[in-house]
Order: sequence, then structure tokens, then C-alpha cells
Amino acid sequence: MVTYISLLHFTEQGIKAIKDSPKRVEAYIKMAKAHGVKTISVHYTMGGADLVLVSEAPDEETLMKVLLLQLGHGNVTATSMRAFTVAQMKEFLKEQA
Repeated sequence: MVTYISLLHFTEQGIKAIKDSPKRVEAYIKMAKAHGVKTISVHYTMGGADLVLVSEAPDEETLMKVLLLQLGHGNVTATSMRAFTVAQMKEFLKEQA
């Protein structure tokens, strides 16, 4: 599985229905799981993003499909990035020596 970090931002529609946000997160987690994406954590944040989502997916295509299903509801926009562990970085750097 590959780790991804997604930065989510509420749309105007999402802000208007903010009370439903926790329910939407729970629904997303169930939907993502049904499509093979494991949600590691979800955090509401202050600053550059409204939510940070950490997920594991078999590949980028699977994550993209799940995010597009969620984005279609119109409550959030998202920017996602591939994440690497410290152990993975150590392996990458071995080749630099």
C-alpha cells in the first residue's frame, strides 16, 4: 500500500453545512474502504487547510477514483501528495553514496 496525504479545503457549500462535516467524514471513510482505500487518520486543522487526510491506497488511480467520488458532492476541494516514510528515504539515500 502507498501512503498519501490530502489537504482538503471547505467550499462555500461545505461551510454552509459544516454541522454535517463529521458525518461526511464517516461516510467518506466507509466509501473509501469499500473501494480499497484505508483511511489512516483525519484531522481538522487551522491554517492552510481545513482537513488533513492520511490514506493508504494500492495506487494513485485508486485514490484518485475515491477522491473524485467525494469531490463530486461539492463540499471540499483537495490537493493530494505521495508520502514516504523515514525508512523509505534512508533507502533512497543509500543510492546516493
